[in-house]
Amino acid sequence: MIRYANGKRIQTKVSTNLTIFNEEIARKIVESGLDILIASIDGASADTYSKYRVGADFEKVINNLKTLIEVKKKLNRRNPKIIWQFVIMKHNEHEIDKVVKMARNMGVKLKLTPTRVDMGKELTDEIKKYEDWFPSEEYSRYIDGKKVVKLKRCLFLWTQCVINWDGNLLGCCAMYPEEHDFGNIFKEGGLLKSWNNEKFRFARFIIKHKIFDENIICSSCLKNGFVEPN
Repeated sequence: MIRYANGKRIQTKVSTNLTIFNEEIARKIVESGLDILIASIDGASADTYSKYRVGADFEKVINNLKTLIEVKKKLNRRNPKIIWQFVIMKHNEHEIDKVVKMARNMGVKLKLTPTRVDMGKELTDEIKKYEDWFPSEEYSRYIDGKKVVKLKRCLFLWTQCVINWDGNLLGCCAMYPEEHDFGNIFKEGGLLKSWNNEKFRFARFIIKHKIFDENIICSSCLKNGFVEPN
């Protein structure tokens, strides 16, 4: 699929936890023409990492990341651009300085992302269930009267989409419940038709004009000031 998209000049991006990986997979990924690979590693030590990535092996994942970097060098390829994504939580925020150094030493870009819950829960008291995971005020998204992530124009609806295994199409990666789906590529005649259906077009309209409409889940991001540029 990556090769096909690459042949059509469509940018491709893959997010992975790198737990199932080896040199052969690394070579195929590099040769496929993948543009961006996001490595989700939420810790700079085994103890911290395993608290959220339960059952995963931190040292193995780090070695897999190094393998990918080495294969890129051997094949003399610029892509994929490798991004280490570190979701900031209460139990790992003390390792931010350490992970910055680790990423720099490996020559990969680091993306620090404050943790968030499903967009729909941000409008309800359900968010309180997860307070033990939220980092301190310096990094948290959820502080009364203070928006750590400033409100900016969201480009996700124009430039990207998320498709689940069953064909359900989501507005972005922060939406999980089926009730917030924007359509289904199998039922609506393909991706292009679904991506430009009435619900998608209306969502783009309210984002563009900063209009609140409870029928579109994007209003949650707008109201809480958590819309981020892509």
